[in-house]
Amino acid sequence: MLKKRLTREYQEALKGSDRQKALAAGREYYRFFRSDGKITIYDEQAIDNDMKMMPPEKVSVVVDQSNNVIDQLERLAKLKENGTLSESEFLEQKIKILNN
Repeated sequence: MLKKRLTREYQEALKGSDRQKALAAGREYYRFFRSDGKITIYDEQAIDNDMKMMPPEKVSVVVDQSNNVIDQLERLAKLKENGTLSESEFLEQKIKILNN
């Protein structure tokens, strides 16, 4: 019974994207087969190999809008300073950036 439960939990963890959960489940699973209850380097390698087959982690990127606005305004000011933008073009673009 315990073997089935550990197998199921490990397999389910490997289907998800939580790598910490999969690592813990893998260690629990392999520990079950060791008489001393300690996993070996070979067990760790097997877990690592199993985890390579997991779906990639979802990465979310949070853009700090305040820095983005500041960066845009700084670039805009440089374009005005080097003569690429006129005063009116600069003000028009500045308003667009600040209103977003």
